Parts: sequence; C-alpha cells; structure tokens
Amino acid sequence: MSVAVAAVGQRAGAVAADSRVFDLDDPRPKKLDKLLALEDRIVAFAGIYRYEGKDFGSVLFQAATASTARRLADDFLGAAHPEFGRAFAAWRHTAGNASAAELFFQAMVLWRGSDGLLLQLLWSDLTDDTDAVSLDSYTLWPIGRRAVCEAIGHCEAIVDATEGARRTTTDDTNAFNGLSALLGPDDYRRVAEDLVQRSIDASPIFGESPYVAFTRPDIAESLHPVPLLGGPVVSATIEYDAPLDKDMGSALV
Repeated sequence: MSVAVAAVGQRAGAVAADSRVFDLDDPRPKKLDKLLALEDRIVAFAGIYRYEGKDFGSVLFQAATASTARRLADDFLGAAHPEFGRAFAAWRHTAGNASAAELFFQAMVLWRGSDGLLLQLLWSDLTDDTDAVSLDSYTLWPIGRRAVCEAIGHCEAIVDATEGARRTTTDDTNAFNGLSALLGPDDYRRVAEDLVQRSIDASPIFGESPYVAFTRPDIAESLHPVPLLGGPVVSATIEYDAPLDKDMGSALV
C-alpha cells in the first residue's frame, strides 16, 4: 500500500515515495510523508505503518536517525516490539498467502558514509516457525559507471525493471541499462519520481486488495474506488563530494 524508489550513483542519489498510507487501526486512506531526509541519509518505507497505536514509520525514522546500517534492523525491531510482531501475525492471518510476507513492511535507506553512497534495503520476514518477525537486510553500492535503481512496496508497474522490487543493478536486462553512475542529484530525482508516479498511475484500487479484509464492510465498500497508491510524490537527494568526518557518522560504523 506504498511505494518508494531509489536511484543511486557514485556521486549522488535520490529517493522518492508516494504519500498514501493505510493502517490496521483505521484503514481509510491518509496522506503521510513516508520519507525523511537528514544530512547524511534518506529514509523511506512502504507497507503497514500503524497497529495498536504504534506508528512503525515514526519508529523507523527515529531508529534511522540514531543508528548505523549495521544497527538499524535491531534498533527498529527493539523499538517496534511487541506491536510489530502482533501486527504481522494479524496481517498474515487475514491476508493469508495473498501477499508476500515481505510486503508487510519494507524500508530503504540511502546512506552517505566515509566511503561513499550505499543503499540498504530491509524487509519483514518470519523468524523460523514462530510469529516473531525479523528484518532481512541487503546493501548495494554503485559499481564503476553503473548506477543502482531499486523499488520497494506495491511497484508492479516497475517490477520488470527492478527484479521483483529488489536487488537490480543496471547491468541486468531492463529499462535502465543506460542509467549512468555519474549523473547528478536532479537526474536521479527525476528517475525516482517518474517511477513512483508510474506506479501510482497503474495502482489497483483498494477494493481489489487483500487489505480490504481488515476493514469493516461499510468502510471497505466506500474504499472500492480508492487507489492503493496516491500522490503527491515526495523526494529528496543526497550528494557525495568528499570523505566525511567520522563523527558525522559513517554508515558502516
């Protein structure tokens, strides 16, 4: 019920996201800024964002503000517990196998560390056979002249270009073979915003989604013409000009 896209090169990068969320406490659509830009990192999330009064987006932003890439998943899960696990169990019980477990909650963080820019992706998953939830993590660096283009969330409109919304670099056969790692921040912003808007334009309506099972019948009926994704598109850019001082926070510390 959200989408975010990152385009990252050697010297600059951008993250863009849509602005519509639904929560398990009140599934009616709301506008929300799902992107946080700090001096040396940009954070965005997709998926369920609130349950039993706990706002997982705010928890993520707070964790990302103080954490490094190595600590982020643990810091987020520690602060989101126990509501995060209960929300996952409720979502899985209702949605069943209609949606992949990772779509429950995903995040991306574009870090500027002492060695350059890196993109970290996180997504929810079960821990063994219990109801405990882990956050799997995957980190990408732009390599040579190739940029990285990634998407999370309900991004079916760009799935062919992002290999199932994960782990695609521009050496794969997709629409972004020509995306150079040497472009500037505004170029990457345009790519990211365009892909988010493309997903919004192709978005299914809420009534066609398994999430409709979470709503009261009268609310569900009223949401049938409401697209799952919505604007406006928000974005932020970041540049890498020189090594940062250690006290500014390398993402790998």
